[in-house]
Amino acid sequence: MPGSDKMYQVPLPLDRDGTLVRLRFTLVALVTVCCPLVAFLFCVLWSLLFHFKETTATHCGPLDPDGTVFRLRFTAMVWWVITFPVFGFFFCIIWSLVFHFEYTVATDCGDRKSYNWKQRLFIINFVSFFTALAAYFRHNMYCEAGVYTIFAILEYTVVLTNMAFHMTAWWDFGNKELLITAQPEEKRF
Repeated sequence: MPGSDKMYQVPLPLDRDGTLVRLRFTLVALVTVCCPLVAFLFCVLWSLLFHFKETTATHCGPLDPDGTVFRLRFTAMVWWVITFPVFGFFFCIIWSLVFHFEYTVATDCGDRKSYNWKQRLFIINFVSFFTALAAYFRHNMYCEAGVYTIFAILEYTVVLTNMAFHMTAWWDFGNKELLITAQPEEKRF
C-alpha cells in the first residue's frame, strides 16, 4: 500500500502550552467539599429512614440487652476521639503557623474574610468537639434523656464545621486554576 509507512498523529492539546484540562479552583473546592457533604447527608437520612430503631438505640434502653450497640458506639467513639484531634488539630496548628503572618497583614478583602472565617470555624469546631465528648461520657454515666441527642447534634456540628473550614479555600485560591498538562514534545526536523 502506498503511504503505509506514514504515522498519523493525533494532537492532544489544543493550547500551545500543552494544557489538557483547565479548571477554576473554586469548582475544584466546591466539588471536593460537596463529596463528603453529600455522603454525610445521605448516611444520616438513610439511617433515619431505614434503620431508625438501630440508629436511635442506646445502651440505656431495652433495644440493646446484651450491650452490642453500646460496645460498637464506644469503640467508634474511642477511635474518633483519638484520630480526629490528632489530624484535625495538627492541620489547624500547621495552618495557623504557616499562614498567620500572611493573613494578619493581608490587605485583600478575600484574604481577610477567609482568615476570619477560619478562626470562627476552628473555635466552633474546637468547642463543639470537647462539648460533644463531655455529653457522650455524661450520657454513658447517667443515661439522661436527651443527652445523646445533644451529643449527636454537636458531633454533626464538628463534621460540618470541618467541611466549612476547608471550603474557605474558595477565598484563598479563588483566582487560581488547576491545570493538567502534557509535556511538550521535542520537535525533530
